[in-house]
Amino acid sequence: MRMDRCGRQDVSVRTLKKIVELRRAWVYPATMREVLSKSLTLRGYINHEFAAEHYPAFLRTVGAAVADGRIRYREDITEGFENAPAAFIGMLQGRNFGKALVRVAPSA
Repeated sequence: MRMDRCGRQDVSVRTLKKIVELRRAWVYPATMREVLSKSLTLRGYINHEFAAEHYPAFLRTVGAAVADGRIRYREDITEGFENAPAAFIGMLQGRNFGKALVRVAPSA
């Protein structure tokens, strides 16, 4: 670590990595000590494990909220299949807002 004339510290990336490693070394044993002393059970969480169980209720709840206006969303709709390449490039460049869609046929 270096100190300039104004008193600011210049911290290198290597120093920051060491700090992070030390912090992890300090936090992990303390956390595991708490887990063991309280007989806790740790379980990882992967959302797709629970999606099938909760998806129908989610669709009912969110669908109703969208229908009555409590949840709003934005779409950037481009008209015509011939404009799809420009819409795609615009999406990649961040020119759209919300969901980027291309309407290729009139709405029924």
